[in-house]
Amino acid sequence: MLSAMLDDLHETNRAKNSVLVLAYLPIREELTGQPGAPWRGFLAEYARQHHLLYLDLTDDFRRLPPAEMDKLFIGGGDVDFLGAEGHYTEAGNEFVAGLIYRRLQANPETAAKLRTQP
Repeated sequence: MLSAMLDDLHETNRAKNSVLVLAYLPIREELTGQPGAPWRGFLAEYARQHHLLYLDLTDDFRRLPPAEMDKLFIGGGDVDFLGAEGHYTEAGNEFVAGLIYRRLQANPETAAKLRTQP
């Protein structure tokens, strides 16, 4: 089912002359425990088979010192909103956006698309 959805998205992007980029954004538990996220492998393999740019940010997070990483995720009780725990903080979103932007700039195909945007 996910493959069919990605196939449709890929076709839509080709028809619009745009570039499909797949990105994997890790959750906190993956960074401190075992990396057993099956989605990572699935997305990596799909991207490889379809010649798509795949951005897996897991290793970027893992390289951070624990205290720095803690600033990137909402902790339990940090926000009075059900389900907020584990989501990225403002700093986490900024970190992710910076990583993605730098990788898009480093890829010739996506960099060219970024340059043509108004």
